[in-house]
This record gives sequence, C-alpha cells and structure tokens, in this order.
Amino acid sequence: AAVARMLWGYMRWRLRGLEPAARYTAQRALAADARPVVLSGTDLMTSGLAVDLPAVGSSRVSAAAVYVVKP
Repeated sequence: AAVARMLWGYMRWRLRGLEPAARYTAQRALAADARPVVLSGTDLMTSGLAVDLPAVGSSRVSAAAVYVVKP
C-alpha cells in the first residue's frame, strides 16, 4: 500500500511493508525513456518515491501513474 502526498507538479508515494535494508529498483512502466532508480526500503518508506505529474489532459497522465518497484 502507498500513501500519496501532492507537491508542486509531482506526487510522493510513501510505500509500506518493505524491508528497510533492502535495495529496490523503481521505474515508470509505460514510458520508453524511463530510467530506473535504486532506493533503499527505508528511503521508500520515509521519503517516498517522487512521481512526475504531467499536465492534466496530457497523453502522459496515465503513464505517469504506473511504476514498478521490485527488489
């Protein structure tokens, strides 16, 4: 489960139930130009994962909301 908080053009999702010491790779799932980011479980649960929010009405809106986070 994620807790989302809206901040100036992006949203920050704080994930729950992760292993604090584990490293996780996060990447936008539907974007060809997406680069993976590696974060610790602690970072994802405290600071969260910053997600870019494109302008409303943009064709990128749905792609921005789909991320894959895996160990």
